[in-house]
Amino acid sequence: MAWFRKEKKPRLPRHEKHEIPPDAWEKCDACGHTDLREKFVRNLNVCPSCGFHRRIRASEYAAILLDEGTAEETELDIRSTDPLGFPEYPARLKKATGAAGDGDAILTFTGQLGGMPVCLAVMDFAFMGGSMGSVVGEKIARLGQLAIERKYPLIIISASGGARMQEGVLSLMQMAKAAAILSQLSERRVPYVSILTNPTTGGVSASFSMVRGTPRDQADDRPGAARRIPDSRVSARARHRRFSGAACRAQGNGGAAASPHEREAGVGRVDDLLTQYSEAIQTLFARTTGGIKPGLERTEALLAKLDSPHRRLSAIHIAGTNGKGSVVATCEALLRARGLVVGRYTSPHLVDFRERLTVNGKPIFEEEVLEFLRRWIPTAEEMGATFFEVTTALAFDWFAKQEVDIALIETGLGGRLDSTNVLTPRVATVTSIGLDHTDLLGDTLEAIAREKAGIFKAGVPAVIGEPTPAIRELLAKCATEAGAKPVVVLDDDYQVRDVEVSARGTSFTLGRGNDVQQVTTPLLGAHQARNTATAIATLLAMGNEYLPRPTEIPNALSKVFLPGRFQRTGNIIFDVAHNPDGAQTVAQTIRAISSARPRTALVAVLADKDWRGIIRVLAPVIDRFVFTNAPSAPAERRWDPAEARAFAKAQGFEADLEPNMDVALARAERQSGTLLITGSFHTVGDAMSRLQVSPFAA
Repeated sequence: MAWFRKEKKPRLPRHEKHEIPPDAWEKCDACGHTDLREKFVRNLNVCPSCGFHRRIRASEYAAILLDEGTAEETELDIRSTDPLGFPEYPARLKKATGAAGDGDAILTFTGQLGGMPVCLAVMDFAFMGGSMGSVVGEKIARLGQLAIERKYPLIIISASGGARMQEGVLSLMQMAKAAAILSQLSERRVPYVSILTNPTTGGVSASFSMVRGTPRDQADDRPGAARRIPDSRVSARARHRRFSGAACRAQGNGGAAASPHEREAGVGRVDDLLTQYSEAIQTLFARTTGGIKPGLERTEALLAKLDSPHRRLSAIHIAGTNGKGSVVATCEALLRARGLVVGRYTSPHLVDFRERLTVNGKPIFEEEVLEFLRRWIPTAEEMGATFFEVTTALAFDWFAKQEVDIALIETGLGGRLDSTNVLTPRVATVTSIGLDHTDLLGDTLEAIAREKAGIFKAGVPAVIGEPTPAIRELLAKCATEAGAKPVVVLDDDYQVRDVEVSARGTSFTLGRGNDVQQVTTPLLGAHQARNTATAIATLLAMGNEYLPRPTEIPNALSKVFLPGRFQRTGNIIFDVAHNPDGAQTVAQTIRAISSARPRTALVAVLADKDWRGIIRVLAPVIDRFVFTNAPSAPAERRWDPAEARAFAKAQGFEADLEPNMDVALARAERQSGTLLITGSFHTVGDAMSRLQVSPFAA
């Protein structure tokens, strides 16, 4: 009796035979073993026959190291040229590009490693032996600068055989350029890891591991770093850090109650290395008056001590209940497209205090904040200045020192008595009016409009974007009474029509007189058509020279970035809507782009806001609410999520209660096709901090 029986399998027809393409095979450089490339990859690029470690490409390193779907290559536009006219060099470059498949001997990326944002540079030996030409040095320098600005750890994987002699001294200079930017990482206390792969020679890339930190960093070195990976760039505190929800949160206010735009700095960023800076911001809040003090006299007095920097600024002043952030972001993108240096002052911040002050999108350095606070906190204390007043003085002083061409200044609260109103701007714009801060600005739209209109000044153009006829007429009357010239009312001078919202952005037709143009902004929502038109009207009020040519506007607008305003990351939407009007625009946008179901809204609102109105307008587009607390919200303004759940249940809405944000986030993510995080700047900032989403433009 046979122990087995051979099964006859049907033959496959000839046309169904599977053929393996020739380029699917890989040969081991050591023993000659030939196998499918996929087998080498599955075996971690180690030869299954002799154990030889196969050299892998730069793109493969990125795919292995970075979390799936997070890698974004940077500086794609930089390409090698022939700067010295070296014989046959262009041909060698072309050959190297064909062999390696890359533009040069290095690829640079941003992405996430275990959920942590990082900057990654990988050298590729397949491109002319990984030699360090001008492009390599420039890419490392730019990536290092990006790491400094965003506070992302920088990882460099080296594989180099020496300098690229065809570029002569230009090549030799690149190590110095790279070393200079790497040394700044230590000064800024940004983690830096150098990984030396095979082959790495001493002349070029090996030097990356020798760029030392400060004596304090060096004293923390430990001998015998595994596999020659130096850790001198990583402090003990950073090495032993465990990223938990508690560690990664934006900190709460630690003093007297503050207005929303006087929110204390969030310390829970991706890293907590900048302790000194964070403590200085906390000290600023603790040692200045946290409450609101109407009046401009303290701001004027503090600025006078600084030699009145606001009088040297060419500024655009923007106020409004909703939309001013979008108008500021759009103006910035359009002005920068004209080659101008643009300062931006906004409030509050989401994760990092430095979000408030940027020049051409780059935030102020921590050292500059520290230097200002050390010098001026005692004076501010003597004057009784508030947190926001000191911050405003810092912004004006920094913009003047940076010699910005235009400063975009957003009011903090109201307009007439807001500390930013010490300015005499080039143009003053009011976006739209809604019921918010009614305890301070008035409990009617008319009263709030009059407060916002307080930024209009004699002889200064006024732009009004308010959509409601009665309120915009009131604003126009206020502007005329203030002596503003000209008074530009959006609905009188422009036509916004054919608005279409898709997942790619908001498109519309903009008309002005006989001029008509198709416009698209990446900001989502039908309301963004009006905001974009208001920004264009604001710049044109200063003069045609401040607006890019019509053919350049689409590219300029494509660079608009506004964190926390219908900002999408994967299936998560972050929106800081904190009043019913803002929540209504969120609901309309969710409906317009048909966000995936089931839709969950993770909501935490400050107690003094109309949270019932927010829940009502979101409910038609939301399948389930999860009510929680924002840890950074001031204790005295923190709402009761149990009361919100009871209200939602009584209205017939599906709702869960989870006061702990970490648990609430995990629960909401599990049950969502789309997760909306909303209710306040605190809510969005705390969630972004936990999910390690950067508030800065990519």
